[in-house]
Amino acid sequence: MTYDRHDIIRFLGAAAVVSIADYLIVLTDCVIAGRVLGEVALSGLNLLMPIFSLVTFVSWLVATAVSGSSFAASQHGEDRRAAELAGQGIVLSALIGIALVVIMRAFEAPYLMFLAPDENVQVFSGDFWKWYHLVVPFQMIFFTLGYLVYRRDGERICLLAYAVVAVVNLVASLILARKLGISGVSYGTLLSLASGIAVIGVWMRSPKSKV
Repeated sequence: MTYDRHDIIRFLGAAAVVSIADYLIVLTDCVIAGRVLGEVALSGLNLLMPIFSLVTFVSWLVATAVSGSSFAASQHGEDRRAAELAGQGIVLSALIGIALVVIMRAFEAPYLMFLAPDENVQVFSGDFWKWYHLVVPFQMIFFTLGYLVYRRDGERICLLAYAVVAVVNLVASLILARKLGISGVSYGTLLSLASGIAVIGVWMRSPKSKV
């Protein structure tokens, strides 16, 4: 199978959009943690940056593999097979996300004890991490959906979904952080990803969807 220039640009576009969206999510969380909760909360969040990077990397790998296989099937005229691969890929994303959560829970205590000598920093990191476990499967699913849609002529809805994620994350995290502390930032991120999944999910069920 050969790819033309439009296919390559679309693939690079999906990668760029996902990278920017992930950066905005992390940046928003850090800014809110620092401005609303203080420097110690920001330090606690920064301590988890390697974890965020690992989850993003795995999300990118899965999303690329799933969207690539589905796109290849569609290029061969196997639309039913493409849809099956997309559905299986979404389930796979959720399962891998859950597996990551299990691994993260196993290494949470030694990770925080080794990297956070300050008890207050450990508390903020632990509180965020506790609820970040819920975020991981949603992030895996959202990235996979974003790649699938973007590569199947759904650029506009994909960009709309990422815009919704950015806005919801900013508003929800800001409000919840004032009431629930650092856990509220996690809740805000979770709500934003759920909103993005809902936007793409509604579009995928419409007649305009090619996924």
